[in-house]
Amino acid sequence: MTRDEEILDSIRRDSGLAELLWHVCEFDLSRDDHGESVRLSSGLALQGVAGDFTGGTFFLCGEGSKGRPVLYASSEGQAGLIGQSLTEALEIIVGLPSWWDCLKFSGSGDLTTMQTTADHLCHDELRDQPEFGAVRGLAVSGQASDRLFHAAIRNFSYSAWTSRGGR
Repeated sequence: MTRDEEILDSIRRDSGLAELLWHVCEFDLSRDDHGESVRLSSGLALQGVAGDFTGGTFFLCGEGSKGRPVLYASSEGQAGLIGQSLTEALEIIVGLPSWWDCLKFSGSGDLTTMQTTADHLCHDELRDQPEFGAVRGLAVSGQASDRLFHAAIRNFSYSAWTSRGGR
């Protein structure tokens, strides 16, 4: 069993953890089918592992026993790398539940802008939903936004295409 499989199996066995990841981080293991074809321009295999509220899907890229990068594909045809491994992707989405908004308001990929956005979003999340603080654990928003930034800049190697031709 690979490290990714161990992590996914642990989440499946712990219904409280699975529910928390679903409700707070929109990471649902029961929604691993994207509903349309998604492929990497490199030809690497994709394995759907979870979905979110909006119809997006989290994929493990490639094959093998080492940590596999995680690609997120939205239902609107946008896709990008969000972590170099499942562990890193989970740390990002737990540490920064609004990671998608953080990317959207990143000032075209500026790390300082992304961190400022993350700070504002985290402040709002904690004000509106104090339970987010308990979920975050060791993942601090600054660390999560920094990891997300570095995952995003590695996207060139993981260009994804949907059946609609979106990239």
